[in-house]
Amino acid sequence: AVAQGAIEVAPLLEHAARDFAAAAQRQGVTMSVEAPRLPAVRADGGALVQAIDNLVANAIEAMPEGGTLRLAAALAPDGEAVEV
Repeated sequence: AVAQGAIEVAPLLEHAARDFAAAAQRQGVTMSVEAPRLPAVRADGGALVQAIDNLVANAIEAMPEGGTLRLAAALAPDGEAVEV
C-alpha cells in the first residue's frame, strides 16, 4: 500500500527551486516560484517530491541555452493542480 498523507504543495516547489538553483544557474535558467498557501492535498509525499524533482531536472536540461522555468501551484475547480 502507498502511504498517503496531507501534503502542502507550495513548500515542495520552494524546496525544489532551492535544490536545483545551482544547476539552473549553470544552464542560464532563471527559476521562479508562484505558490500561494493552498489546502493540503492527499498524496504520497515521496512520489510527489520525486515527480517534481524529475520535472524540474528535465526542464533545466531541456534549456541548454538558458530560459525561464516557472514553478507554480494553483487550486483547480475540482481540487489541487500543480503546474511546472
